[in-house]
This record gives sequence, structure tokens and C-alpha cells, in this order.
Amino acid sequence: MQRQIGNNGKCGLCGDAYDGTQHHMAGGQNAPFSRPIVRCFERSQTMNIEVEITASHMGYFEFRLCENNDMTKRITLECLNQHILTIHGTSGETRFMEQGSGMNTLVLDLPDIICQQCVLQWLWHTGNGWGCDPPGYPNCGKGKGPQEEFVGCADIEILEIGQCLTTQAPPTPGPQTQAPQTQAPQTWAPPTLAPPTWAPPTPAPQTPAPQTWAPPITQAPQTWAPPTPAPPGDNTQQCRGVGVYTGRSDIDQWCNMHCPLGHCPPSHCACGPATVAPPTNAPTIMPNPATVAPPTNAPTIMPNPNTAPPSGANSQNCIATGNNPGQWASQWCNVHCSIGYCPPSLCSCVTVATTPSDEQPSSLSCEPSQAISTNRNSKHSKARTSNLSITGLTPLPLHHGTGGLENVIPLAPQLTLLEEFTYHWKAVTTYFIDSKGDQLPIDQTSLPTHLDQMIVLLQEEENSLENDSTGPCMEYLLQHKLLETLYSLGRTDHPPGMKQVVLQFFTKLLSRLKQPLLGHVNVHRAVSRLVKVCGEVKAAPSESEEIQFLCTVCSLIKSSPYLVNFFIDVPKPKVSSIKSSQTKEESKSSEPALDPTSLASGHSPASPSDQRSSTSLDVQQDFSLVSALITLTHSADSRVAVKACEGLMLCASLPEESAAKCIVHNTQFCTELTQRLVEAYIKLPSYINPVELETVEAKWGLDVITESEDQQTFLGKRHLVSFLSWLDYCDQLISIANPMVAKALATSVRQLFLDVLMEPSLLQTSESGSILATAYLSRCLRTVCSHPLLSEFCHFILGDCKSPETQDEESHKIRERLIERCNHLSEEVSLVTLKLFDILLQKDDEHIIHNLVLRNLIGRSYRRVDPPENEQDPEGTQGLMNGVASSETSSSVGDGDTGSESSQPASPTLNSPSTSPRRSRTEVHKIVNSFLTLLPEELKSSYQTADSGYDMYLRDAHKQFNDVKTMCDSWSWPTAPVCIENFDIEPFYEGSFMHMILDRLSQLMNQSYAINLQVTSVVSKLALFPHPNIGEFLLDPFLPVKEGTKTLFIIFQKIANEIRTKLYSDSDLSNQLVMARKILMGTVPNINRLEGQSQLEAIIVMEEFCKELSAIAFVKHHAQLSMS
Repeated sequence: MQRQIGNNGKCGLCGDAYDGTQHHMAGGQNAPFSRPIVRCFERSQTMNIEVEITASHMGYFEFRLCENNDMTKRITLECLNQHILTIHGTSGETRFMEQGSGMNTLVLDLPDIICQQCVLQWLWHTGNGWGCDPPGYPNCGKGKGPQEEFVGCADIEILEIGQCLTTQAPPTPGPQTQAPQTQAPQTWAPPTLAPPTWAPPTPAPQTPAPQTWAPPITQAPQTWAPPTPAPPGDNTQQCRGVGVYTGRSDIDQWCNMHCPLGHCPPSHCACGPATVAPPTNAPTIMPNPATVAPPTNAPTIMPNPNTAPPSGANSQNCIATGNNPGQWASQWCNVHCSIGYCPPSLCSCVTVATTPSDEQPSSLSCEPSQAISTNRNSKHSKARTSNLSITGLTPLPLHHGTGGLENVIPLAPQLTLLEEFTYHWKAVTTYFIDSKGDQLPIDQTSLPTHLDQMIVLLQEEENSLENDSTGPCMEYLLQHKLLETLYSLGRTDHPPGMKQVVLQFFTKLLSRLKQPLLGHVNVHRAVSRLVKVCGEVKAAPSESEEIQFLCTVCSLIKSSPYLVNFFIDVPKPKVSSIKSSQTKEESKSSEPALDPTSLASGHSPASPSDQRSSTSLDVQQDFSLVSALITLTHSADSRVAVKACEGLMLCASLPEESAAKCIVHNTQFCTELTQRLVEAYIKLPSYINPVELETVEAKWGLDVITESEDQQTFLGKRHLVSFLSWLDYCDQLISIANPMVAKALATSVRQLFLDVLMEPSLLQTSESGSILATAYLSRCLRTVCSHPLLSEFCHFILGDCKSPETQDEESHKIRERLIERCNHLSEEVSLVTLKLFDILLQKDDEHIIHNLVLRNLIGRSYRRVDPPENEQDPEGTQGLMNGVASSETSSSVGDGDTGSESSQPASPTLNSPSTSPRRSRTEVHKIVNSFLTLLPEELKSSYQTADSGYDMYLRDAHKQFNDVKTMCDSWSWPTAPVCIENFDIEPFYEGSFMHMILDRLSQLMNQSYAINLQVTSVVSKLALFPHPNIGEFLLDPFLPVKEGTKTLFIIFQKIANEIRTKLYSDSDLSNQLVMARKILMGTVPNINRLEGQSQLEAIIVMEEFCKELSAIAFVKHHAQLSMS
């Protein structure tokens, strides 16, 4: 393929390299001027084509025809393009899509031409490579752009209808004698088999007249003539391989087959008189049944085993044995034993020495044939025209049939599945016995075909048997340990490519058969050993087969988790108790950040047996399946890497505790995955706009950003997508993994990534650096969803403390620094930090809301308890505006009920709320009006622009509250405000986070529009939480609080008073608010910034925020009523 690309995608017209010697063109080494015409066809007729594919590359076939009529003339592309053959039965289709491995058959329409010598070209344009179409066609993917091509040529002739049969004796019904031809070509016999005399079988008691059969000549004699054999009495000509091919039995057979046909390259073959009889297993050129058809009412003419062979030679006489005796079975044995297929269970042969008196003229001949050669020495395929013999192929058993011998099948004895299965297996083992020094690639041998047939036979056997039963073929495979032998052959990778074929065999065996094979000792032992050789070599050619095999094993283990114990090697303990204790001390003294064995230490103490297994035995265990998958995750082929990641997810999700322990303690699973996350983070750009960072979406999979796309968007996007994709993969893996594995991996991420890299970045003094680090952390939080990993992120940011926070207390370092930055002088620093807390409050982790808010509210220290006689019932809103909000009710606005008192069991540390009278359902309108009437009507610009939007706030609040409530259902929060004594602090302190939020709200009129929006967003998310203490502290205007305590409503009252003062001093304030709102909505063209526009925008924000809070209060109130 690389050479083809180097030649601008060009190949030689007949398969040679474009820039190399054209051996397959006229006059070349493999296409001499005296080459034969291999086939005769008739004009305007059809041509049957068979293409045998041993390794599917997808794509399509095309066939072209060049009218050459000169053996010494080389064809051209222009000549070939004149006749692109169409597929029969289609509307001019010329491309035949490859149908996968095996035999691909098609029928082509021949053109209306006549030629003495036409060159038929076969082109296979594959489609398994990834590429892009040329400019103008922006389409990329598998099969697009330049692809690998295979080419081959053959010489044929096309004559008038009926002329291809003029040299043949027409068949007539009944037995007949066919006169032999007197020309030299008609008396030639193949040198590899002593020629028997042919006689047609006739029914007894008739005695058939002796007859001989001569091969037909399908070409004009002046075009081609086979060499004349030696006269009778001389030794038969013998051809053998020379040079580097000396001693090669397959080359000897090839030479004996082709040299008599006129194709005898001196670089390969040398011929001379034979002194011994040719081997009996040499392939025999059989007469072509398509050229001369036998009589329709008579059986096919077969060699007569009772006729004596010619003198001066030894021949074999074979008879049928076993369950298939008879004349026709004996004839089948004579034919097939002569071509090398002689099963001892069916045939018995003896060597017969002939005398000179027995000699008869040879009548067995064959039509000259030539296989279409490809540009890769038949690396992936063999193509032939219909009924055209292919040289050098090992015949297969006739149980499934073979092309070119169809007319013999009815005479073949029926083989049992076991006989066929053992034949194919012995063919595999015989190859390694007979060709130890051969270096042919695997696809130039018959090994893949034999192994594929074994799988087919096992499938047939399984389909023919009842459920849960084992057939003889499977018994043979298990008892003779065939898988162990195949593992040994694949381990050596001899011949080259054997490892890939063995991996494919194991994959097909495990995936196609329904029987649970993996539990058998002779299966899982071989599979486990084969697993260990996967991933040994980086960028190995067998990576694709390795990952398919490993994923098949993972899938089977996932369906039957107990099988995983077969793949965990647990050697016998060989360490003393002293060494075991040393191991314990070393594990204790090692650093937590780099000790993978301590990652799952958060579990309960183990039993003594577990402790023993976690000392010496765990260190020695080997989970080779996980180790191989980890190696393949680093593959340069993204498809292999993604498959390996999927396999790891299957292994990590196994419920078996032994597998989880081995993954955590005895593999590099946690370390490797976290290290890859660290490496991806280090490659992130040193500067990026936080806005662009939030727009990037990345999910784990095959989607990648190319370098050109990276430059078109923003520099570093490719690395950012890579980092976020891997973080997403780790998060998905943790979400489905075994709890022990999930905890260990999450802890590893905390120790090796967050503590080592993220913490120094967050704590740095540089403003730009801290902004970027905070933005990256926020983006990571958006990606993380799994509970174990999210918990590690939350504890990293907020710390582990759950007790009430005091004002002078030194809290968690990162938490304290982030809260301080929310009030930073730099607006950009404050904004990016507030967004981080906004994302935190949306995450499903109770520790977040408890650490930030609840731990200082569940003591209820903010509430003022007045004597009963001092209770007041506020009426109207005037008292609220004057700060009179003294009510003894204990129900928050969002936690009202239907009037019945809710009973809460008392505990030593939990005080039930006071039993003062509660508000009725109708009182919720007072709470809503309290927020809606804070601003005077003349300052509400939304009414003047017909954009009140209150209904929209109600819909949003309803949806958001339902989402938050669903998230909090598992946290078992109370339905009424509680007072826990352990969390009661004096004086009351709302906590550093809530203190910062209230301070920011009090500065509403002096802050930018962006800051105000972000602060109100954080407050609204806090108000949505269904905890009653949060609801009453933030949303209850009538809550009696202690002196000096700031609540949300008290701050809004102060801001409303400031706005009223401004209204009195500026009579045009209402018009300015309307203009400012239109500018924010974009309904007016851009104009110069208004004077005091920041304050105008702050008033608009407060107006909208009061609507939002009132909507939340209304929704929470009715949700509480529906629950009651």
C-alpha cells in the first residue's frame, strides 16, 4: 500500500508494482510469448466468475477486457477501459461489492466482439481503510479516498457462437467411444500421474466396448500447443524446483503442472527424464467438465480401475472400503487419491507394477489453465473463471463441495463430520511437519481455510444436536487438546501471520458456538495462555485480532462472572511470615499518592483470611486479561484503543470480589488510567478563554479533533477534548465498576491528579493562572457524575469537616481561598469562582450543601424565641417595610402544611419545633406579596415593557424544584425545621460561604450586571433545596431572628429603601429604567451607555430576582401541601 501511494495510487495493469518490472505483462517472467489461452468464450454470452477471498477487505470487484490479438503486445489502460464488463441481470452495473471471506460468485455479460487473444483484467478496490475523498467532496470515513488495490490478468479468446465446440466430439446418448486425436497435443498426458485408460461404466451384463478419451482442444492449434511427451518406452518427463526452490514439494508439483503447458520459467523449474515414478500425491489436471459434457443419460466418464496402466510405470489401484463399497466409490478413490486426497477410512490403494505388454496409448489430457495472479502473490485472494482449474490448491473433502468438481460430487462417498474434522486438523499438523523451513505468509497456505472449516463443522454439529450435548467433533477437540496445540503454533507466529489466524479461530470458537466452553479446563487453560501473549508487542500487526479476542473473552466472563477466577493466576505461597510482615510495613510507609494497594483502604477491616491474601498472595497474583487490555489502550489505532477501554469496563464491573481485589492490588489499572489523565492535563493550553472552555463538549469515544479543526476554532482545543474525553471515560467506568474498584480509582484520581496538579494551580497567587485553574476545575465538575469520583472532587474542594463553622476558625485551605476570591477586587476572578460554586450546588452530593450551608443552620441558632405573651401577628406589608417581622411561627414559607401538626420523634440531640399556631394555606399569598411589593410600582420597568414574566418564573421554579427534590430524596431530610443541639452555636454565625453571599447581595447597587446575575443564580439554587431550615432562613419574611442576624429579606429591605431614596431625588428614574431594560433586551439600537447604568441594571436585577424568589416560595409551599 505504501508503494502504491508512492506511485500516486497507480498499480501495474496486471498486478506488478507501477514503478517495477512488469513480470505479468507480455514478455515478462510470468507471461512469456508462448503462454497458453486459458479459456474460450462465445460472443455476447455470459461468463461465470468465482473469487475466493481468504481475508475480507470489503470494497468492490471490476472486470475489464482488452482486444489485444497479439501475444507479444502489452495491453494499455485505454484498451482495457473500452470494455468494462457489466454484471448480468443488472442495469449496467459494473461494480460487484465484495461479499466477505469465502467464495464470491458472479456472472458477467461478454461484449459483442471476436478476438483470438483478449486480456481479462480483475481489479479489487478494497474498502477497509480510513481516508478522505478529494477536495470538492468533503467526505471522510472507512472506504473513502485512496484504498489498496489488487489486480490480476488472464488470456482468453472470444469466438462466434458454436465455434468453441468445433474441435470437440459432440456427446450422444448412451455409451460411446470417442476417437482419440492423432495430433501430438491430443496424445499428451500429465507427467504427475501414470495415465489410466478411460472406459465408461455400463450396466451389467453388457460388456462395454473399450474406449479412450482425449481432451478437447479449445483453441486454434496455431495459437497454442502443449509440448509433445516422450515416446512410449521412455521415462516420463519430470520437473522440479531449482535455485531457492530446490527441495520444495509444492514447487515441484507446480512445475510438473505448468511446464507441460508451456509455462516453465527457468528461475523456478528444470525438467528432465524421470528415473522414478512421480509422487502419488501430486495434483492431477482433470478434464474440464464444462468443455465436454458427458452424455446426459450416462454417468460421468471416470477412470476404470480395472484397466492396466501403461508399461514402464508404477500406478495405484484404489478400491473403496468401509461403509462405501462399490464400483463408483472405487472410481472416486482412484481419482481423488491421485490428487492427494486419500482418506484411509474410505479408500485402500496398492502400487501395481506394469509390464511392456500392458502399455496402451495415453488418453488422459487436460485443457490448459492458468490462474489469475494478483499484484501481491495471491496475498488475500484467488480469482478464477467458472470451471477454470486453479493450480497448487489442496483439494478439500467433498462433504461441502468444491468449485470445478461439481460433476463428481454425486459419486463421492459421504463423510461423517468427525472424519471431515479430523482431516482438516491433520492437514494443519501435516503442514508443520512437512514445511518446517518454509517462510511463506499464512495467507499463501491452506491453513486458514482448514481452520475455518473446522469452525463450520463444529457449528453444524451443534445445530444438529440437542441442547447441552457434546458431539464427536467437540469431544475430539477437547480430548486431544487442540487448543493447546494451536496456542503453541500461534505463540511462535510461524508461518508469519499464524498468530492472527489462531486468534481468529479462538474468537470464532468462543463467539459462534452456543455451548459454554470457557469453563472446560482444556479451553480456559489455552485461552488464558493466549491472553498472556496479547499486547506483548506494541503496534503489532495482530492488534485487531487481539482486541477482538480479548473483548470476546470479557463478554463471556461478564455473562458468567465466576469464570474470571480461571484467569487470575494464584501461585502457591512461597514467602515466609517474616517477609509478609515486611511487606505490610513497606505498604504502611509508602506514600499514599503512589501506592495503588492502598486505594481501597476505605472499606471495613478484613477477616484474617482476607488479610493473609492481601499480603503475599495478592502481590503474586496476575490478572493477565486486564494487563493486556491496559497495554492495548495505548494503541495508535483509535478503534483498538476504544475496544480495549470497553474491555476494561467489562472487567471492572465484575461483581466477583476476587477480581476486584486483583485489579486494585495486583495490576496497574488505577495508576495507568490516572496517569493518562495527568498526561492529558499537562498538555492543556496555558491560556484559554473561560467562555470557550464552557462551550466545548466532549464524550469518550472515537470522536477526535483534527489539527486543522484545532486551528480553526482555538488553539489547544484538540488537547482539551482529549482530556475531557478521558475524564468522561474514567467517570463512566467508575459509575458501573465494582464498588471496590470504583473507590480505588476515584482515590487514585484524587491523590495523583487533584492533590498533585490541581491544588498548586488553584492556590497560586497569579490571577491569570488561578482563573484558568478554576475554570478547568469547573469544567471537570460539569463532566463528573459518578458518586465516588464526585465525592472525591467535593472533599478536595470543601474539605471533610461537617461540624459547625466558627468565625475565627481556619477551614480547609482550598475552600477558604475560593470563598475569599468570590469577593476579589478582580471581577473576572470573582465571576469564575462564583460559577464554580454554582456548578457545585447542582451536583448530587449531600456533603456540598451540608458543608457550605446546613452545618450552621440545623442548630437553628438564628431564631429568636419570644415569650408567648409578646407574640404579634403582623398584618399588611407596612409592618414589613418598617422592619417589624416578629412572629412565633415555626413553619417556613416553603414548609407549610394542611393544618395538622407534624410529629417528629424526639432524640437526645434533636429538638422538635415549637407548637405555636401555624399559618393556613391562604397565608402563602402574604409571603409572595412580601417579595413582590418590595419595590414601588413606578420602579417596575417590566410592566411598562409588557414583560412581567412571572408565569415563566413559576414554570421554571416548578421544574427546577422537582429536579432538586428528586436528587435530595435519598438524603432523608426532615419535613419541618429542626434544631440539633450539637450544631447550636452562640453567637450565631451563618458560615463563611453564606456570609459571603449575603455581603455580595448587600452590595447589589455597586456591582456589575454580570456579578449580580451570578450571585442571584447561586442564591436561587440554595433556595430550591427542600430542607426546611434553608427554606425558612432564606424565604420566610416573618421569621423572628436574633439581633444582628442578617437574612435575605432584611438585606432586600435595606436595598429597597436606598432605591426609594434615589427615586425621590431623580424624577426621571422610571424612564431611565425602561430604557436600560430595552438595552439589556436588545430591542433598541446600541447607544452610548446611560449615566448610572450599573445602578439601573441592579434595580432591574432586583425586580426580577424578587419574582423568582416569590415563585420558588409558592412552588415549595404547594409541594409541601401535596406531600401532606
